[in-house]
Order: sequence, then C-alpha cells, then structure tokens
Amino acid sequence: GPSTRPKCGFCHVGEEENEARGKLHIFNAKKAAAHYKCMLFSSGTVQLTTTSRAEFGDFDIKTVLQEIKRGKRMKCTLCSQPGATIGCEIKACVKTYHYHCGVQDKAKYIENMSRGIYKLYCKNHSGND
Repeated sequence: GPSTRPKCGFCHVGEEENEARGKLHIFNAKKAAAHYKCMLFSSGTVQLTTTSRAEFGDFDIKTVLQEIKRGKRMKCTLCSQPGATIGCEIKACVKTYHYHCGVQDKAKYIENMSRGIYKLYCKNHSGND
C-alpha cells in the first residue's frame, strides 16, 4: 500500500507535497530517499561536479546517508521532529530546521549556484550577510 512509498530521510514526506522541496531522489540500493532542497541545504552533504552520479541529484550518496543518520539526532526548531539538518550559519545559534520548516519560520535561504553557496540564516540572524 501507500506506506511503502519512499519518504525523504530528512523531512519524512514523500512526493505528494514537495513542489517547494524539489525532486525526491530515490536510492534503491540503500532504501533511501531525499528531496533535492533537503540535501542542498544540509550542512554535511557534498555535491559532485561529475555527471557520472547525476541520478542522485549530483550528490555524493555517502554524504547524504551520513547526513540522514546525523539528522536522526537533530530535532527541528519549529516542528520538533528529527531530521532537521539545516542549521543557521551563525555558529553560536542553535536553530536547526527541515527545509520547509525554515521557510515557514521565515528563515532566509541563500542560494548561489555559481559559487556553490547554500546557506540558511534564521530570522534572528537574517540581517547578517
């Protein structure tokens, strides 16, 4: 039934409501899945420049699986559920989010593809660039 459909290892939602989160990439060998944006802003994920692994949104699957594992211990500032690997860039700040929770909590996402910069500043620190 529907319970077997893959869900994102970070935000725990499947494909049904992910328009903002980007494509849900599924890695069958490891029974893992993750939305593009959930991976993009997680601090420990590594994007590859090679196209040989493009089937997982150009992310190094090893780093994604490590982040999903790390996320199991990280509770979201907004919803208190685990998987919240997107922390505020200000090192002293303890706020950490799921991608969509950061959006809801008015955090500021910095996305600079040409420089490979993908950061979150919580609403308290969004004035500090």
